[in-house]
Amino acid sequence: MSKCLTDRDIALFKYLHENKVASGKHLHQFIFKSASGTARRRLIKLRQIGMLAAISRDEDGDKSIVYSLTRKSFNLLQRIYPEDCLIKRYRSNSVDHDLRLLEIKNTLQQKGLVSGYWPENILHSSARVQTDSRIIPFIDLQADAVIRLGRKVDEYFYCGLEYEASLKAQSEYARKIAAIYLNENIEAILYVTKNLEIERRIKKTELEQAPRREKKIYFAQLEKVTNENSKVTFASQENNILEVY
Repeated sequence: MSKCLTDRDIALFKYLHENKVASGKHLHQFIFKSASGTARRRLIKLRQIGMLAAISRDEDGDKSIVYSLTRKSFNLLQRIYPEDCLIKRYRSNSVDHDLRLLEIKNTLQQKGLVSGYWPENILHSSARVQTDSRIIPFIDLQADAVIRLGRKVDEYFYCGLEYEASLKAQSEYARKIAAIYLNENIEAILYVTKNLEIERRIKKTELEQAPRREKKIYFAQLEKVTNENSKVTFASQENNILEVY
């Protein structure tokens, strides 16, 4: 490891590898936990030595800078943690989508009921995760994340998480939902949607795919997920409730 890098820098690289992207605010909160000036200076330094990439964004008036790994920092991380870097994936194909997933993750991980959380990049990059039979069905599904609910081993309940930010073709939803219902090892999927229109489209597709069975999909809109403090409530089309608190 380069002499100019610290253990905190490596923790930062691991965080970015896990989540693909993060804002300066996220890094300040979860990595630096110190004065904002310290974080800002260190992020500038890591960019200067080629260990961080900065991405400019403009969504709904938000023009903040987002950070991701570079090939140089990923290669370093791969040498230190080869079992967690099986594939060379460290860039985001959709920055806004991955930032929202990070917000969802940060919200849910604060709940005592959440005892495990694996984002997409870890699902596909970690040798240890890929040998867990309870997680493999969600890897095959290409879920955005897997969540483990429960405080005790004999209470653990695994479910997938999907975030939908825009309307897709009906055929895409149909393929995903058909795969959910064909796999008996998938008990539940939490679908977070950006708006009600997307939720309605997915619900319509689910009714077409599984009209006579108990529904596996539980819905909540992004704003409610990221803004609720005490608990996050997901509801199926049969009005079954799954609360994460």
